[in-house]
Parts: sequence; structure tokens; C-alpha cells
Amino acid sequence: MVNRIVLTAVSCALLLATCCASLLGSQMPLICANYTSTPPSIDGTIGPEWTNSPSYDSFMLFNGNKPSVPTTLRLLYDEKNLYILYRCTEPKIKELKTQPRQHKGDVWRDDSVDFFLIPVPGSTTPVGYHFIANASGSTYNEKISYPRNIDAAWDAPWKAVASTDSQGWTLSMEIPWSALGLAGPPAGGCIEGNFGRVRKPVPENSALYPSGGFQNINNKVVIKLAKSAPGIQGPAWSQDEKDGRLNAEFSLLNPFRQDTAQLEVRGAGARLAAKNVNMIGGKAVPVKLSMPAPDNPEGCPVQLLVKSSNGKDIYFASVPFMAAGAKKDLALDVEQLYYYPGENPVIKVNSRVTGKLELKVVKKGSNNVVSKKELVLKPGAVEVKLNGSDIKSEGDYTVIGTVKGKKETIGFGIVPPARWPRVDVKNVSLGAEGTILVNGSPYFPVDMYHALVEDYPDMAYLGFNTVSSGWNTLDVLLKELDAAHANGILCNLGMPDRGYGDRLAKRETYKAKVEGIKNHPALLLYHLVDEPAVSFYPTLEKGYRYIKELDGNHLQYCTLPNFMGYPDYIIDSAGRNRDIYAPDIYPFDCYPVTAVSDGMRICTAAAKRAGWSKGVIYVGPCFEWLPTYRMPKPDELRLVTYLAVINGTKGLSWYSYREPGLEKAGVGYGLHMPCATKIRSCFKRLNSELCRLYPAICAPTPAQVFQAKPVEGLEFVLKEGRDAWYLIAANTDTKAKNITFSQKEKTISDRQVEVFSEYRSLKMAGGAFTDSFEPYAVHIYKISKP
Repeated sequence: MVNRIVLTAVSCALLLATCCASLLGSQMPLICANYTSTPPSIDGTIGPEWTNSPSYDSFMLFNGNKPSVPTTLRLLYDEKNLYILYRCTEPKIKELKTQPRQHKGDVWRDDSVDFFLIPVPGSTTPVGYHFIANASGSTYNEKISYPRNIDAAWDAPWKAVASTDSQGWTLSMEIPWSALGLAGPPAGGCIEGNFGRVRKPVPENSALYPSGGFQNINNKVVIKLAKSAPGIQGPAWSQDEKDGRLNAEFSLLNPFRQDTAQLEVRGAGARLAAKNVNMIGGKAVPVKLSMPAPDNPEGCPVQLLVKSSNGKDIYFASVPFMAAGAKKDLALDVEQLYYYPGENPVIKVNSRVTGKLELKVVKKGSNNVVSKKELVLKPGAVEVKLNGSDIKSEGDYTVIGTVKGKKETIGFGIVPPARWPRVDVKNVSLGAEGTILVNGSPYFPVDMYHALVEDYPDMAYLGFNTVSSGWNTLDVLLKELDAAHANGILCNLGMPDRGYGDRLAKRETYKAKVEGIKNHPALLLYHLVDEPAVSFYPTLEKGYRYIKELDGNHLQYCTLPNFMGYPDYIIDSAGRNRDIYAPDIYPFDCYPVTAVSDGMRICTAAAKRAGWSKGVIYVGPCFEWLPTYRMPKPDELRLVTYLAVINGTKGLSWYSYREPGLEKAGVGYGLHMPCATKIRSCFKRLNSELCRLYPAICAPTPAQVFQAKPVEGLEFVLKEGRDAWYLIAANTDTKAKNITFSQKEKTISDRQVEVFSEYRSLKMAGGAFTDSFEPYAVHIYKISKP
């Protein structure tokens, strides 16, 4: 039964206003579907009715580059249906991969189109309807709920017809409004969605909004239902390498009549260019806009807007183009964001001039120059190694570079290495609130997947205390355990050879491995199976019990994928085949960052229902795998770490250090790659912090005596150590804000509050203190006990 969504005209108008406000504030793309009084024929051809539709061809690959062949999208609607037409140019038409398949077959394996529609715009927990059709007109559909819960059983009565010619293929489709739970076109005049294409002769995935995978309903465009919106071909952006001047070239096509369009290019909230263009009914009008580079040297996203003649209606808003800032005579960068005391920081210098460069290193909060270096620059790039013996004390540093009166700055941090207690494992169990205990003492694993034995010294250097092995033979597992022990770290070891089904229920699958490694001092956990499907839970439970019989002194875990739509009884049933829930939630770009919190709360609630006989370890991303996943940025990495901590994780596991298959195919990479040097150095700081914080993180959670204002977008928890309380707070919002923390009842007297790992302090007065939070910022407040 289709649940119908009935919206009043007022509420829909407010939603549309919200979309437009969001559009102008955060560059949300917008396209239009025009009204038609005559339904187009759904026959795989571009019939006369489609000439009244706006067309769009600004598809991009998921990495932001332009596809090698064009794709054009057209949209129409009437009282009953939304009509969609794709024209897919294909110069290698003889290599087109397609075949007739049954409904809900594997159509995505063919040349196909892939799109989703969200009937209620502006929702923080969107529900999307996902459609796929191949070049033979075979179809698939499913329902996707926030953040990425898939309902493959959902079905809808929609039509798709394809045709092929020597230049490409065309697909026309009809989606009833009722299939989206609507009684007709939404009264507010807009929905949301995204439109993509899968090309097989030359493997390419492209979409109007290029970021994320096809199932990612968080990256989307506004689809405005209009009467007579113009179409646009392009825009094509370019930027001069010498002076940075920015150009946008495109064509406007008004299918109805002559009219005037207001064009505007905006960046960072400012208008960069504007122009009025007279459109000619039924003809394409070429347009070129040229403007100086953005003033911000770091660059900024810019967006083309096409408005009605009176400027009130937005007909089109492009996907933002990341424009480089004005060219600078001197640019500085760092090789790593964090160094250990005594290491030699490397500064990358790029100059457009010849002259004497002076580099000064100043510790933040002080005017004292701790290191200084001079050299003669020529145009080009050079790396400068600073003397680490001058930069020994922990803290944040600023490098000031000056040449011919031009001054630039860059920063880096000096952090203490993580010093984890070294342990020889005899027994692993669970304590209060699911804390992992090794030989009876709390242990907070900070783990890395897919590190080779030769990487173990690097793992210890970066502050990891655990590594996860693959599904290897016994002799390989023993070598990994010996190498881990030699480097002072522990191992989580995979049991079956990724074998599912009957293998999980056979004692011989595990016996030799378990008996061969169970007494090794570097063994921490058994990784039973990676991301097992619910259908495997019964056999998995047998395997879990067999290992318990063979070794009752170690714990077992399984990663838990795509689980946030599961009812509690499914989550609880997962607990019958593992000691530790390991939710792997990769938010970049598949989920919003708050999905980490949502997933952690689900798992910690299940562990609590089990009387804390279960624990939770968050599995986070540090890899790139296009088109679906990207490497996190430094602030994102720290944010998801502490969101997991705030919501109850008792360990962290990161995926992954090496990805040879992805790297060979050129579609991804792991943390070890040179391009990941900066983000890799962020683990020095993170693991150093966690090493000092873990006794408080693992201790029972005290009464939460603090409240925050404003609380929207903020998550926080109070933890208690032996000598101090730690208030861990994270801003999940993309907006900066000032937050005041106050005690519900004053139980802690006024004192200085140290901002942990930031080398600054605040004054608590009247039981309260205030601090500023940048987007995605995390602050940890150390309140010493008297």
C-alpha cells in the first residue's frame, strides 16, 4: 500500500522557500521540469512534446571531471506523472552492454541510467525512491531511507522504453506521482533528486550532482516544477592559469518564447558577475561570462544562477565549481599537519618571483621566533626542511614566509607520541559498559585494517596499538602475531577464508587456526566474518560457539553493515554471534556525519539490553574508493572519532591502510599512499589524544551535570578520569557557533578549564564557560579535580 503524503499549499510554499534559501546559502543545485498539457509518448524517442522541456547536459564524473561523452536530461510533468528522458551519446555503440532482464534484475550491470527522487524537500531524514533502467528498457527500483537503509522489496508501476541508433541510445520514462506517495504534483512546486548514468564501453559513472554513489540520497538537486523554464546546455567552466580569470560558457534555450534571463555568478556569498540575456524562443543563445578570480587566495565554490526577468524565480543553479583564488607570488604548504618533537618539519614553497625568502617559525600564543631560515628563491617549487631540534615543545606553530614584501603563513602542530601500555595477552573480557579488558585492565584498541607485516613499525609510529589481519593461513597468522608483538602492538585475526554459508558452521574451519594461535601474547580479538548478511546469522552463531569452546579467553567481533533500518530484534540476534558489535559507517560521501552517532546509539543500546555482555567498536573510513567513498578531511576524521566516543565506543578500527586492488585499478587508495600524507599525520594527534584519554573513556560514565546552549547540532558527554573530568563536545553543524556550557546544579566550583590538546584555557564563572566552535570542530575540556 502506498502511503500518500498530503501537503498544504502553505507548508509546501515554506518548503520551497527553504530550498531556495538553502540554494543561495549553500549552493544547492536546481533544475526545472516544465508542465505539459499533452503527455509525451513513452517510446524511447524524442517526440514533439519534449521540445517544450528544459534540457540539461552538465553531467560530471564522481571525481568532478567532465565525462568523455555527453548525456542530456529532459523533464516534464502533468497532474498524473513526472516524465524523464535521457539521451546518452555513445560513440562505441557496438560495444554497448545491455540485454532484456526481468524486472528487478541486475540492470546496473549494463549501460543504464540511475536516478532517485525525494518527494518531500528539505527533510533532515529524507526518503528517496531509487530507479534504474538499462539500455534495453529493463527496470529496477527500491526505496532508500535516511541515512542509507535499502528496501529492495518496494515496487512501483513505472514505465521505461529504450531505443538505440548509431549515435547512442534514448530512454523515456513515466513515474506516477502516486508511486512517490503523492496525490499529484506537490503544491509547493519542488521535489529533490539526482540523475546519473552508468557507461560500460568506457567505464564511467556520471551524475548531475557528482559527489557520492548512486544510492546516496544526501547529495541531490532541487527539481522545481515550472510552467515555462528555459533549459541550459553547460556550463563549461575554465580558469586562466596565469591571472586566474574565471570563465563560464553555456547556451540558454527557451522552448516557448522570447524572454529575458538574469544571469548571476556567486561565490562565498558575493556576486562575481551579472548579465541580462535576451532569449529567442526555440533557439539556443550562446553566453559567455568572464570575471576575475575570487579574492580569497584559497579559492571558493562558485555557482551560476539563471533567474526570471524580474529576478524572483530561479530556473537553474549549477553544481558549484571550485575556483582557484587569485594567483599569489608566494604560496606555502606543509608536508604533514603534525610532527613529533625533534622531527624536521618540511615546508613546501611555490614562488612566482625571484628573491630572498625569509622563513620564521613562531609558536602560537608567543611572539618568540623559535626557528629561522633564509634562502634565495627562483620561480617554481622547492621544499625546505626546518631544524627539528629548534622545535621541540608541544603546541601549534605558524610559519611566516616573506619575499619582496609578500607575506604568507602556514601552520603545523607538534604532538607527543602515543605511549600505550605494552601488554602480553592472557585473557580478554568485557567490563563495565562494554569496556574491553585485557588481563583485567581496560584496553582501548585503536586498530588499522590491511597493514602488511612490513607496515607494523609504521603503525606503532603513528600511535596505533592494534592491527587487523586478513583471512590468512595459520603460518601467515603466526608471522603476523610475532611481528605485532615485536612492535608492541596487538592483532585482531580473521578466522575463515571469507567463507560464508556452511563453512561457518563447521568446526574444522576454525580448529587448527584457533589452537595454533590462542596462546600467543599478541592476540586480541577474533574477527569472525566481515559484514555478514542476516541470512548467515544461524550458521555464524554455530561458528561463534565453536570458537568459544576452543578458546574462552578471547572475544569475537563482526563488522555490521547497513543496519540502521533493522528492528531491535535483528540487532539483538547479531549479538548472539559476536561479543562486540563493529558498526562500519562511512559517511564521506554516503551518509551525513550524524549517522555515526545514530549507528553508535543503536549498537550501544543493544549492548545495554544485553546487560553489557557486549561491547562496541566503531569502524571508520580512511580510504578512497570511487565512485562511492572518499578520503575524509582532517576535521571530518577528528569529528567522527569523537562522535563515536561520545556515543559509547570502546575502541576504534580504521579501514584501511592498503588497498592494492583499488590502487591498481586507479579507482581508490589506502592511507599509505603519498597523496594521503597529511591525513595520515592526523593520526599522530588523534592517537596521542586517545592514549591519554582512554582511562576516562573506558571508565563508567558519570552523571551528566552539564547542559549546553544552543544545543542544536552539538553532541557532548562528560567522562571522569582519576584526576580530572573531561567534557568532550562536537559540532556536527556546517555553521560556526558560540556554545555556553553550564552546570544543571553547581557541583563543580569555578576554576580554569584547560582545552585539551589545544594549548589554551577558559575561565569557568558561575559554573559556566563559553567557547567558539567552527564547523565540524571538536573541543575537549579538561576540568581538574581539586
